[in-house]
Amino acid sequence: MLRAFLAIFLVLQLATPSAQSSELGARDDAVALVQRVQQKFKEDGPAATFKSINENAAEFRDRDLYVFAYNMKGVIVAHADNPALVGKSRINLKDQDGKFLVQEFVATVKKQRRGWIDYCWPNSVTVEDRSAYVERLDGDSLVGVSVFQQ
Repeated sequence: MLRAFLAIFLVLQLATPSAQSSELGARDDAVALVQRVQQKFKEDGPAATFKSINENAAEFRDRDLYVFAYNMKGVIVAHADNPALVGKSRINLKDQDGKFLVQEFVATVKKQRRGWIDYCWPNSVTVEDRSAYVERLDGDSLVGVSVFQQ
């Protein structure tokens, strides 16, 4: 009886997607969040959009994903995860490997209006491989969302 129970349990565990994978946002989810910002930007303009990102973070989050926005000088203009960062220059922010992350965001959207940037980001325990999807907003800013590389 116990063997049968364990066998059924094992089969169900293997057949069920891991909880962790559903707790993490995917690349398509990141693009969808960026598109949500683009739509709001078109309808309401930059000031209202950035204010909404900073004050209504739930609208601009999906599980572990959140929206951030920079101007082309590398200053944060909106951040759904940490609005206290707004107004801070991050132009010289480097990832674990020394990549100038925000400079790469800016260069990407200036050159091709949108794209993915891979980078390594330290957390309190380990270093995580991440990718950020960024798009240029009309004017002097960009919007992005980062995901864990899966």
